[in-house]
Amino acid sequence: MRILITGASRGIGRALAEKYLKEGHQIVALARNREKLEELRQKWGEKVEIYPVDLSNLDEVTEIGREIGGKGKEIDIAIFNAGISLPHAPDFTPPSQFEKLFNINFLSVHRLLAEILDLIPPNGKIVLISSLASIIASPTSLPYSASKRALNSYGESLYYLLEDKKVITILPGFIKTDMTAGHTFKMPFLMELEEAVERIVSSIGRGTPFYPFPRRFYYLLKLLSLLPFPVKKRIFKKIINSQISQQEVKNGRDN
Repeated sequence: MRILITGASRGIGRALAEKYLKEGHQIVALARNREKLEELRQKWGEKVEIYPVDLSNLDEVTEIGREIGGKGKEIDIAIFNAGISLPHAPDFTPPSQFEKLFNINFLSVHRLLAEILDLIPPNGKIVLISSLASIIASPTSLPYSASKRALNSYGESLYYLLEDKKVITILPGFIKTDMTAGHTFKMPFLMELEEAVERIVSSIGRGTPFYPFPRRFYYLLKLLSLLPFPVKKRIFKKIINSQISQQEVKNGRDN
């Protein structure tokens, strides 16, 4: 199979690329870090096509999409994995940071898909890597939660719209990657990268339209989301105060 992966230079994207390459598939790898993409190509040779691209620049995304589309080669699976986060904080995000995150996490998906959709054959798969953070509107990760919730809605709409293709939305919880390494708060059900990738690949193979994991964490978040707004507000206030205290302790140790 020929599999396109965005964010293929690190974390989940890199691990997915490596796993599929070991299985003998062809990878179309997109990421901003040219050096990391070159390392992947040097390791795997002709099995890898690389496309350095800044996904926050939507015009650049369109250009890369047209370049890929112009080659006319089928893409059996398109995995839209790229994403960034910001430090968890109870702050109002500056517009420039908000827009950059939203471009990468959400708007770039549609820009790229618009150029490559015709390359995905009937029963081909479009995979959106969302997050369990989309289940709860967290005040400490406002742009990230909002972008991933938008991605969920986008995936559901595509699922109904594209009847000849399989649209799969995957919602991982906390996974040990460089994105989570900087978090100072306790991360429930933190999962090893290898296990997470196995679950993602398995769900893609099954064609599951909506796959949140770990399930226990998902059900806890769903239960929390059903609570009345005033109750959730009190809970979040306690969480915010706890995170601030943990950050102050960390800062004290660093000093």
